[in-house]
Amino acid sequence: MKTVSSVVAFALLTLPLAASADQVSDLQAQVKVLQELVAQLQAKKAALPVSIPPSSCAAITTMGPGSSGTGVSQLQQLLARDSAIYPEAKVSGYYGSLTLAAVQRFQVKNNIVSTGLPSTTGYGRVGPKTLAAILAQCGLPGQGGTSVITTNSDPVGGFIQVSPISGSAPLYVSVQATINTTASCGAATYTLDFGDGSAVQQIPLTAGTCQSAQQTYTHTYSTVGTYAVVLAAGQHSSSATVVVQ
Repeated sequence: MKTVSSVVAFALLTLPLAASADQVSDLQAQVKVLQELVAQLQAKKAALPVSIPPSSCAAITTMGPGSSGTGVSQLQQLLARDSAIYPEAKVSGYYGSLTLAAVQRFQVKNNIVSTGLPSTTGYGRVGPKTLAAILAQCGLPGQGGTSVITTNSDPVGGFIQVSPISGSAPLYVSVQATINTTASCGAATYTLDFGDGSAVQQIPLTAGTCQSAQQTYTHTYSTVGTYAVVLAAGQHSSSATVVVQ
Protein backbone atom coordinates (compact mmCIF):
# COMPACT_ATOMS: atom_id res chain seq x y z
CA MET A 1 0.00 0.00 0.00
CA LYS A 2 1.33 3.45 -0.93
CA THR A 3 1.76 5.90 1.92
CA VAL A 4 -0.16 9.16 2.03
CA SER A 5 3.07 11.12 1.43
CA SER A 6 3.87 9.12 -1.71
CA VAL A 7 0.36 9.71 -3.05
CA VAL A 8 0.69 13.44 -2.46
CA ALA A 9 4.14 13.49 -4.06
CA PHE A 10 2.84 11.68 -7.12
CA ALA A 11 -0.04 14.11 -7.43
CA LEU A 12 2.28 17.11 -7.23
CA LEU A 13 4.66 15.68 -9.83
CA THR A 14 1.80 15.22 -12.27
CA LEU A 15 0.53 18.77 -11.74
CA PRO A 16 0.99 20.83 -14.93
CA LEU A 17 3.29 23.80 -14.47
CA ALA A 18 0.69 26.16 -15.88
CA ALA A 19 -2.24 24.70 -14.00
CA SER A 20 -5.12 27.02 -13.28
CA ALA A 21 -6.44 27.75 -9.82
CA ASP A 22 -9.44 25.53 -10.52
CA GLN A 23 -7.21 22.64 -11.51
CA VAL A 24 -5.17 23.05 -8.33
CA SER A 25 -8.35 23.12 -6.28
CA ASP A 26 -9.65 19.96 -7.97
CA LEU A 27 -6.35 18.18 -7.42
CA GLN A 28 -6.29 19.14 -3.75
CA ALA A 29 -9.80 17.73 -3.39
CA GLN A 30 -8.70 14.49 -5.04
CA VAL A 31 -5.69 14.25 -2.73
CA LYS A 32 -7.97 14.70 0.27
CA VAL A 33 -10.21 11.86 -0.94
CA LEU A 34 -7.16 9.65 -1.41
CA GLN A 35 -5.93 10.49 2.08
CA GLU A 36 -9.30 9.51 3.55
CA LEU A 37 -9.30 6.27 1.53
CA VAL A 38 -5.80 5.35 2.71
CA ALA A 39 -6.80 6.08 6.32
CA GLN A 40 -9.84 3.80 5.98
CA LEU A 41 -7.72 0.97 4.52
CA GLN A 42 -5.15 1.34 7.29
CA ALA A 43 -7.90 1.17 9.91
CA LYS A 44 -9.31 -2.01 8.33
CA LYS A 45 -5.85 -3.58 8.23
CA ALA A 46 -5.28 -2.79 11.91
CA ALA A 47 -8.58 -4.45 12.80
CA LEU A 48 -7.63 -7.74 11.16
CA PRO A 49 -6.61 -10.61 13.51
CA VAL A 50 -2.90 -11.24 13.91
CA SER A 51 -1.73 -14.00 11.62
CA ILE A 52 0.45 -16.59 13.35
CA PRO A 53 2.87 -18.56 11.16
CA PRO A 54 1.95 -22.28 11.20
CA SER A 55 5.56 -23.24 11.91
CA SER A 56 5.39 -21.44 15.26
CA CYS A 57 2.67 -23.84 16.46
CA ALA A 58 3.80 -27.12 14.91
CA ALA A 59 4.86 -28.67 18.26
CA ILE A 60 1.73 -27.72 20.21
CA THR A 61 -0.31 -30.75 21.20
CA THR A 62 -2.58 -31.84 24.04
CA MET A 63 -0.83 -30.99 27.31
CA GLY A 64 -1.40 -29.81 30.85
CA PRO A 65 0.21 -28.71 34.12
CA GLY A 66 3.64 -30.28 34.52
CA SER A 67 4.29 -30.60 30.78
CA SER A 68 7.45 -29.14 29.30
CA GLY A 69 9.28 -28.76 26.02
CA THR A 70 9.09 -26.96 22.70
CA GLY A 71 5.33 -27.38 22.45
CA VAL A 72 4.83 -25.56 25.75
CA SER A 73 7.14 -22.74 24.63
CA GLN A 74 5.17 -22.33 21.41
CA LEU A 75 1.91 -22.36 23.37
CA GLN A 76 3.23 -19.64 25.68
CA GLN A 77 4.36 -17.54 22.71
CA LEU A 78 0.92 -17.81 21.14
CA LEU A 79 -0.90 -16.92 24.36
CA ALA A 80 1.47 -13.97 24.96
CA ARG A 81 0.22 -12.32 21.75
CA ASP A 82 -2.84 -11.29 23.75
CA SER A 83 -1.87 -9.39 26.90
CA ALA A 84 -5.36 -9.88 28.30
CA ILE A 85 -4.85 -13.67 28.17
CA TYR A 86 -1.18 -13.95 29.17
CA PRO A 87 -0.01 -10.62 30.64
CA GLU A 88 3.15 -12.17 32.12
CA ALA A 89 4.26 -13.31 28.62
CA LYS A 90 6.81 -15.66 30.18
CA VAL A 91 8.20 -18.26 27.76
CA SER A 92 9.83 -20.87 29.99
CA GLY A 93 8.94 -24.13 28.26
CA TYR A 94 7.28 -25.32 31.47
CA TYR A 95 3.50 -25.59 31.97
CA GLY A 96 3.14 -24.04 35.41
CA SER A 97 0.53 -21.92 37.19
CA LEU A 98 0.96 -18.90 34.90
CA THR A 99 0.39 -20.98 31.76
CA LEU A 100 -2.55 -22.75 33.38
CA ALA A 101 -4.20 -19.40 34.14
CA ALA A 102 -3.51 -18.16 30.61
CA VAL A 103 -5.06 -21.29 29.07
CA GLN A 104 -8.12 -20.80 31.29
CA ARG A 105 -8.52 -17.23 30.00
CA PHE A 106 -8.14 -18.49 26.44
CA GLN A 107 -10.81 -21.14 27.03
CA VAL A 108 -13.23 -18.62 28.50
CA LYS A 109 -12.65 -16.16 25.65
CA ASN A 110 -13.32 -18.89 23.07
CA ASN A 111 -16.36 -20.32 24.92
CA ILE A 112 -14.72 -23.72 25.47
CA VAL A 113 -14.98 -24.20 29.25
CA SER A 114 -15.08 -21.81 32.21
CA THR A 115 -15.31 -23.93 35.36
CA GLY A 116 -13.86 -27.01 36.96
CA LEU A 117 -10.34 -28.41 37.13
CA PRO A 118 -7.79 -29.58 34.52
CA SER A 119 -8.39 -33.17 35.63
CA THR A 120 -12.21 -32.99 35.50
CA THR A 121 -13.63 -30.56 32.95
CA GLY A 122 -10.29 -29.78 31.29
CA TYR A 123 -10.38 -26.18 32.53
CA GLY A 124 -6.74 -25.11 32.40
CA ARG A 125 -5.34 -27.86 30.19
CA VAL A 126 -5.00 -28.09 26.41
CA GLY A 127 -7.43 -30.83 25.48
CA PRO A 128 -8.76 -31.66 22.00
CA LYS A 129 -11.24 -28.73 21.84
CA THR A 130 -8.74 -26.17 23.13
CA LEU A 131 -6.06 -27.54 20.81
CA ALA A 132 -8.42 -27.22 17.85
CA ALA A 133 -9.05 -23.55 18.71
CA ILE A 134 -5.33 -22.92 19.03
CA LEU A 135 -4.44 -24.63 15.76
CA ALA A 136 -7.22 -22.72 14.01
CA GLN A 137 -5.37 -19.50 14.89
CA CYS A 138 -2.15 -20.99 13.58
CA GLY A 139 -3.62 -22.14 10.30
CA LEU A 140 -3.04 -25.81 11.16
CA PRO A 141 -5.64 -28.59 11.12
CA GLY A 142 -7.29 -28.82 14.53
CA GLN A 143 -9.68 -31.73 14.04
CA GLY A 144 -8.90 -34.67 16.27
CA GLY A 145 -6.47 -32.79 18.46
CA THR A 146 -3.37 -33.56 16.43
CA SER A 147 -1.75 -32.78 13.11
CA VAL A 148 0.77 -35.64 13.24
CA ILE A 149 0.23 -38.81 11.21
CA THR A 150 1.64 -42.27 11.97
CA THR A 151 3.28 -44.52 9.40
CA ASN A 152 -0.03 -46.32 8.73
CA SER A 153 -1.74 -42.98 7.97
CA ASP A 154 -3.97 -43.14 11.06
CA PRO A 155 -3.91 -40.02 13.27
CA VAL A 156 -2.73 -40.51 16.84
CA GLY A 157 -3.02 -38.31 19.89
CA GLY A 158 -2.90 -38.54 23.64
CA PHE A 159 -1.85 -36.87 26.87
CA ILE A 160 -0.78 -37.74 30.40
CA GLN A 161 -1.65 -36.44 33.85
CA VAL A 162 1.03 -37.01 36.48
CA SER A 163 0.50 -36.63 40.23
CA PRO A 164 2.44 -35.58 42.19
CA ILE A 165 5.04 -33.89 40.00
CA SER A 166 7.50 -33.19 42.83
CA GLY A 167 8.47 -34.54 46.23
CA SER A 168 11.10 -36.35 48.25
CA ALA A 169 12.57 -39.75 47.36
CA PRO A 170 11.17 -42.32 47.24
CA LEU A 171 8.43 -40.57 45.28
CA TYR A 172 5.36 -42.57 44.31
CA VAL A 173 3.58 -41.11 41.29
CA SER A 174 0.41 -41.93 39.41
CA VAL A 175 0.35 -41.47 35.64
CA GLN A 176 -3.00 -41.40 33.90
CA ALA A 177 -2.48 -41.97 30.18
CA THR A 178 -5.25 -40.98 27.79
CA ILE A 179 -4.69 -42.38 24.31
CA ASN A 180 -6.45 -42.12 20.94
CA THR A 181 -7.85 -38.63 21.54
CA THR A 182 -8.27 -38.49 17.76
CA ALA A 183 -10.83 -41.34 17.90
CA SER A 184 -8.87 -43.24 15.25
CA CYS A 185 -10.14 -46.67 14.25
CA GLY A 186 -6.69 -47.93 13.28
CA ALA A 187 -4.31 -50.01 15.36
CA ALA A 188 -1.43 -48.24 17.13
CA THR A 189 1.07 -48.79 19.91
CA TYR A 190 1.74 -46.06 22.46
CA THR A 191 4.75 -46.10 24.77
CA LEU A 192 5.02 -44.65 28.26
CA ASP A 193 8.59 -43.86 29.32
CA PHE A 194 9.11 -42.83 32.96
CA GLY A 195 12.48 -41.31 32.13
CA ASP A 196 14.57 -43.06 34.77
CA GLY A 197 15.86 -45.96 32.71
CA SER A 198 13.16 -48.37 33.84
CA ALA A 199 11.22 -50.55 31.40
CA VAL A 200 9.09 -48.66 28.92
CA GLN A 201 5.39 -49.45 29.24
CA GLN A 202 3.72 -50.57 26.00
CA ILE A 203 0.09 -49.45 25.51
CA PRO A 204 -1.49 -51.16 22.49
CA LEU A 205 -4.58 -49.78 20.75
CA THR A 206 -6.67 -52.42 18.98
CA ALA A 207 -7.98 -51.69 15.49
CA GLY A 208 -11.66 -50.77 15.52
CA THR A 209 -11.59 -49.09 18.94
CA CYS A 210 -12.57 -45.70 17.45
CA GLN A 211 -12.62 -43.90 20.82
CA SER A 212 -10.24 -42.63 23.46
CA ALA A 213 -9.08 -44.89 26.29
CA GLN A 214 -7.54 -44.29 29.69
CA GLN A 215 -5.17 -46.34 31.80
CA THR A 216 -3.49 -45.43 35.11
CA TYR A 217 0.04 -46.55 35.95
CA THR A 218 2.01 -46.17 39.17
CA HIS A 219 5.74 -45.70 39.39
CA THR A 220 8.32 -45.14 42.10
CA TYR A 221 11.29 -42.80 41.75
CA SER A 222 13.98 -43.84 44.21
CA THR A 223 16.76 -41.48 43.15
CA VAL A 224 16.95 -37.70 43.37
CA GLY A 225 16.72 -36.04 39.97
CA THR A 226 14.51 -34.50 37.28
CA TYR A 227 12.70 -36.94 35.03
CA ALA A 228 10.67 -36.53 31.84
CA VAL A 229 7.62 -38.78 31.61
CA VAL A 230 6.78 -39.21 27.92
CA LEU A 231 3.76 -40.75 26.22
CA ALA A 232 4.51 -41.31 22.53
CA ALA A 233 3.13 -42.92 19.39
CA GLY A 234 4.69 -42.43 15.98
CA GLN A 235 5.87 -38.82 15.85
CA HIS A 236 3.38 -37.67 18.47
CA SER A 237 4.45 -37.18 22.09
CA SER A 238 3.18 -35.62 25.30
CA SER A 239 5.42 -35.09 28.30
CA ALA A 240 5.48 -34.03 31.93
CA THR A 241 8.37 -33.31 34.29
CA VAL A 242 8.80 -34.97 37.71
CA VAL A 243 11.26 -33.48 40.20
CA VAL A 244 12.51 -35.79 42.95
CA GLN A 245 14.24 -34.04 45.83
